[in-house]
Amino acid sequence: MKKLSVGIDIGGTRTKIGIVDADGNVCANAIIAMAAYPRESDYPAYVDKLCSEIQRLLALQEEDYEVVGIGMGAPMANYNNCTIDNPGNLWTPDNVSEQHSRIFPIAKDILARYENEPKLRGTKIVVTNDANAAAIGEMVYGGAKGMKNFVVVTLGTGVGGGIVLNGGLINGHRGFGGELGHIVVQHEGRQCGCGLRGCIEPYASATGIVRTVTNWLNDTDEPSILRNIDPEKIESKDISDAALAGDAMALRAYEYTGELLGKCLANILPILDPEAIFITGGLAKAGNLILAPTEKAMRESLLRIYGDVKLSLSQINDDNAAVRGASALVW
Repeated sequence: MKKLSVGIDIGGTRTKIGIVDADGNVCANAIIAMAAYPRESDYPAYVDKLCSEIQRLLALQEEDYEVVGIGMGAPMANYNNCTIDNPGNLWTPDNVSEQHSRIFPIAKDILARYENEPKLRGTKIVVTNDANAAAIGEMVYGGAKGMKNFVVVTLGTGVGGGIVLNGGLINGHRGFGGELGHIVVQHEGRQCGCGLRGCIEPYASATGIVRTVTNWLNDTDEPSILRNIDPEKIESKDISDAALAGDAMALRAYEYTGELLGKCLANILPILDPEAIFITGGLAKAGNLILAPTEKAMRESLLRIYGDVKLSLSQINDDNAAVRGASALVW
C-alpha cells in the first residue's frame, strides 16, 4: 500500500496543498486563494474548503494508499498546540480591538470534519511556522543537506524564520520559535500586523517592498516607470521588472530593503551561530537584486568570527518547495 502525506502551506495570499509520497514527489496539488476568506468569520468556510480539497486530491490517486499524516506550515503557528495564533495577515477581525485574541485550532477543526472518513479519521497533524516547514524542506531536499545548524528566512506576504540547531528544529517553549519577522529593526517604524511597530516584516516582505515604493511614489516627484502602474495594483514582481530595466527608484527599493534585512540577519548570528542562512519566498525570486544588498549590509555588521557564514538563495526552486517541506513534518 502506498504511503502518502499531505503538505499544506498557508500564506497570506494563498494556501498550497500537495499530496506527497515517501520520495518527496508531489502526486497532486491545489491552490486556495485566501482573498475568498478574508475575515475571521470566513475561517469555518476556509476549513471546509481545505478539507474538501484534500479529499479531492486523494481521490485522484490510482492505487490504494495510507495517509501517514498532514503537515502544515502557517504564519504564527503554535507547534505545541497545533493552532494558528493571532496571524497578522490571515482572517482579519471585523473589530480591530480583537486583533490579538484570535486562536484558530486548525488541527482540531480538520479532525472534526474527518470523523466519518476512514482514511483520515484521527490522522496525525503537525502544525508549525511556515518557515519551519521550509527549513525542513531545505534540509531534506535542498542546500542544507548534511547541515546541523542553519536558518531559513521566508520573504513572502510576511517574513518568517526556520531555525535548525544541532540537527533539530527550534520550536521554543510556547511553540513560536523562529518568528524572525517580528524582530524590531526601526524604532517607532511601520505598523506591523502583529501589533508592534518597526518589525522587519512590513519592510522586507513582498508587501513591504511594495509599501516602500508606493510611499516614495506618493511622497516624491521622482521619475519611475512604476508611475505607469496604478499604485494600488503594484506587485513585487513589477518592482523587480523595473529594477532589471534600470529604474532608479526600484533599484533603491531593493537596496533599502536589503540593508534592513541584512542588519537584522547580522543581529541573529551571535545568538544562533549558523553555518548558513537561506532566503526563500516570493521576494527571493528577485535573486541578486535582494541577495546582494542583504549580504553587503549583513557582512558590514558582522563580528569577524562569523565572517564565513554562507548567505544564499534556497536551492529548492520549484513552486512546491513549501508543500514538500510541510509534508516532511509527518514522516
